[in-house]
Amino acid sequence: MSGKTELLLLWCIALIFVAVLQGAAGLVQATEFAEDKISLGGDFRYRQEYISIEDDTERLRHRLRLRLNVLARVNRDIDVLATIASGINNVGANNQTLDDAFDTKPVSLYRAYVSIHPQSVRGLRASAGKVPNPFYLPGGSELVWYVGIAPEGMLARYRFAVGVVELDVLGFGFFVEERPITRDSYLTGGQAVVSLPVLRGTGITVGTGLYAYGNMRGLPALHEEHGSGNTLVEGGVYAADFTLVEGFAECRTELAGLPVAAAFHVVENTAADSLSSGYWFGGSVGRLTKQGKWRIAYSYRRVEADAVVGWLTDALFAGGRSDAGGHRFRADVRVLQGVTLALTYFHTWTGVSQDMQPWYRSGQADLVFGF
Repeated sequence: MSGKTELLLLWCIALIFVAVLQGAAGLVQATEFAEDKISLGGDFRYRQEYISIEDDTERLRHRLRLRLNVLARVNRDIDVLATIASGINNVGANNQTLDDAFDTKPVSLYRAYVSIHPQSVRGLRASAGKVPNPFYLPGGSELVWYVGIAPEGMLARYRFAVGVVELDVLGFGFFVEERPITRDSYLTGGQAVVSLPVLRGTGITVGTGLYAYGNMRGLPALHEEHGSGNTLVEGGVYAADFTLVEGFAECRTELAGLPVAAAFHVVENTAADSLSSGYWFGGSVGRLTKQGKWRIAYSYRRVEADAVVGWLTDALFAGGRSDAGGHRFRADVRVLQGVTLALTYFHTWTGVSQDMQPWYRSGQADLVFGF
């Protein structure tokens, strides 16, 4: 996809957003909004984490995460939302390690965006700003996107039904890196998801996505000098461009009265000449609906060096990078209303695109308090 085509798509997203805004404005003029409403919420997480790397590196650290959410209703069709969170420069992980001799911890603007959802067109929503992760993650897969990322730019999505089939169509234009003296990096594309029932209590979801980055090859890696697993050449710049195509399928059912889910997820970077493929599969049993409920999950993935943008994939898997493979085990228990205990273990290795594959193991014990 050419740079001009990508820029044209970016402008199309902007025009769709403006059209939705104008439609909402027309409806607001016709119906008074009598009440101003502000809602508050958030969560706090305390984590103990252990990391062991084959080069004899071992770490044991305690970490916290705090997120405070504010929802302000402008009118019946427009909301403004923001999240202030602990941590900086971590793509949404929001963790702060307990160290530095009791020093204070930084906070940052994690999310801030306007959401427009005209009641005259149900299922249509447009957002602009620093938005929550809008992508469908089959089975919780973070093969392409870390669940906590907050992209920056504009998006529009439309959810609708045709008989028993539900469709979810997403289009977006995001700004990745603004550079004052060279080319800016950006991201355009979309995702389409179809969900349908197969038997009573059983449903299948399939989908595909296109993520076309503009101006990546030959420009500095995002945040990390080592490229977060991506191939770099002299000067610490990307060796390849990134135009990702994904496909996935997910099945949900019940066995012996327990919710069961299984999913498969693949990605291919069509702009790279090699080291361009990745896949993920996993499943879960149980659901955290109320106190005493539990869920266990397992997944495996293998992602080559340039299959995805390493800085934006799972922040915990093999230290947060591409060019890695391995297993993830997780168990969650809702110990009290609003309180969850989560245990996670990663048995992974890095350098899957090379002959050397040093292992990287880590585990977390989390207590999460939602409010």
